[in-house]
Amino acid sequence: MRGRWRQYRKNTTIRGEIWRLLKYKCALAGIRLRTVPPQHTSHTCPRCGKAAPTYRSPADRSTVEDGGRWLWCDMCGINADREYAACLNIARLGVTLLTQLQASSTAKRSVVRDQVVKPASSTGAGAGLLLPPPGSHARR
Repeated sequence: MRGRWRQYRKNTTIRGEIWRLLKYKCALAGIRLRTVPPQHTSHTCPRCGKAAPTYRSPADRSTVEDGGRWLWCDMCGINADREYAACLNIARLGVTLLTQLQASSTAKRSVVRDQVVKPASSTGAGAGLLLPPPGSHARR
């Protein structure tokens, strides 16, 4: 029991320090730090936004594993590592937040499976997200 407690304290101390440094650096740069809810980010397809099963590896899709490393979407056919899919989904949430702030100067907390969150387009080189223009006078 003591080993688990030590591991928990070590992990939370390190995460807390990372958050503290990130807030400090954002304040120095004049950027407001906003967090997004991480629920379902690694189990959601970044292209179509539907729930996708995960597997142990891209070659072994015989059994669905909840903690599998590989995401495979049956709807659109995306085949990616779960961490990569989670990064794209978190970026999608950030772009949604930016577009909502630009449109009405207020933003509703969105979840990754909401209809408001737009999909990421994929190319042969990877996925790309179109960020909104930074100001009202910017051109596309």
